Amino acid sequence: MSTLPENCDESFVIAIARSADDELVVHHGLGLACVGNAKVEMLHARYGDDDEEVLLDPWRVLSRWGMAELADQHKVHNFNAHGDPADDVLAHLRIVKPNLIVVGTRARRGLSRLLVGSVAEALASETRVDTLFVPDDARPMVDADDGTLSLRSVVIPVGSQEATSVALDALQRLAGRTSTDKLQVHLVHAGRRDLLSNIVFPEGATWERFDHEVRGAVAESVCREAEERNADLIITATEGHYDARDILLGTRSERMIHRATVPVLEVHIPIAS
Repeated sequence: MSTLPENCDESFVIAIARSADDELVVHHGLGLACVGNAKVEMLHARYGDDDEEVLLDPWRVLSRWGMAELADQHKVHNFNAHGDPADDVLAHLRIVKPNLIVVGTRARRGLSRLLVGSVAEALASETRVDTLFVPDDARPMVDADDGTLSLRSVVIPVGSQEATSVALDALQRLAGRTSTDKLQVHLVHAGRRDLLSNIVFPEGATWERFDHEVRGAVAESVCREAEERNADLIITATEGHYDARDILLGTRSERMIHRATVPVLEVHIPIAS
């Protein structure tokens, strides 16, 4: 499934395990849905009999944005989670078959990540649906006051030609839904120098391109570039886990997610038949 396809009849789904820090997630889900003419179904896992956990009402947000008439397109789905919230959310996602998941994430690394796990990563891995991860402390790309989507600077790690092409295609679909006149695309690469020169933008893209060759860990370099370039978004393509190091420390995409201070869109490389 692809981010913001031409036909947006499928549901946008916001998968949320707790409500305490979910305002950023709601804003990004609704903001993207508005520019993509899509629907949002907000999932809220309540633990036990705690009825005080209340998800942010989409009508209140859209009214503040002057879009109250769109509220009927979106709904809130509350359910009680008695075990792993990922299991309950995954069961629902298999029914609605979304084209994008928007979910909040918290920093977990190394052994704590292996032992505790991450609902956000489980959702992305199990569904293979494009997923926008919004860190708790993220610099938002959707304005909380009016819902405006800001997309002026994007960072994309260059791992392979195929992965970069998948990420650039996702950017083209997203950028086509915004009114951005000028978009800077920063390609970050550590490795063979000739790979960057072989990367070409999708047909029709008129973005301003910046190539960055870095040394050291790619995930840290990408997040550092995102901060230095004041990026609105990181887009990374993934195939999943490869080895024990990935299982323990996370894939390169997951390591970016846990270090980023901006939203991270993870798109999936098609599985070869």
